[in-house]
Formats: sequence, structure tokens, C-alpha cells
Amino acid sequence: MAAGAVYAWRRGLSFVRGADYFAVALPLGHACGRIGCFLAGCCHGRNGLPVQLYEAAGLLAIALVCRVALSDIERGRARRGVGFAAYLVLYGVLRIALDPFRADGRAERYLGFSHQQLLALSVLVAGLMWWWLTRRGIKQAA
Repeated sequence: MAAGAVYAWRRGLSFVRGADYFAVALPLGHACGRIGCFLAGCCHGRNGLPVQLYEAAGLLAIALVCRVALSDIERGRARRGVGFAAYLVLYGVLRIALDPFRADGRAERYLGFSHQQLLALSVLVAGLMWWWLTRRGIKQAA
């Protein structure tokens, strides 16, 4: 995200506008990667659960939601940045929800959360902050 922001700034582009488009593409690519994980037999779930496929399905749903948000943005019915905020929030929720079913996580816990869940929680919070700032018009860009 930081690299994208610096690139956009140096090129005189709107990072927020680009982020809404990436919010559709990122989960699609991530879903393909999770299907690859399933085929390779890594990142598996507990008791044989195909958690990689659950995550791939969730990521496809996120891409669809972000595409709908992007359509609203393009039609002027939503502010720029809403699509990317949706991606951050929804992926954070998805990862927090699926992590207990994964068998590749570490056993360490902090306040009952795994490291992966804490990272996902920070993504979720960043998405909520992004959405809040976008709603206030602070991230509105050309």
C-alpha cells in the first residue's frame, strides 16, 4: 500500500482512485493463490477442512462486493475510497473468521487471538478508519 501511494504521488495520480480498482483485482488474485494452495496441499485446515477453498470463495465474494462498490463510485453514487475500505474490512473479517479452522497457524496467542488474527484485526481497523475518512470527504480525490 505504501509503495502504491508513493508511486501514485510521484506520478501525480490519485492513490484512492487506483485503490478502488485494486480492491477488485487483489481478492481475485488472492483467490487464485488459495486455489493453488489447495492443489499443492499447503495452508490446509484442521480435520481435513478445505479452508483454502473457503477462503477462495470468500475472496471471490469480496471481489464481487468491491466491484459493485466500484460501479457505484463510477456512477457518482459513492465516494472514492469506499471500494478499498470494503476490501480491507471484509478481508479482515474473513481472515479472523477462518483462522481458527486453519491447521498451519502458530499456537501463540495474545488475548485469545493468533498473530494472523491480530494482523487481520489491524487490517479491519484500517479499513474502518479509511471508510470513516472517506465518508467525511477527507480522502476525496480527483
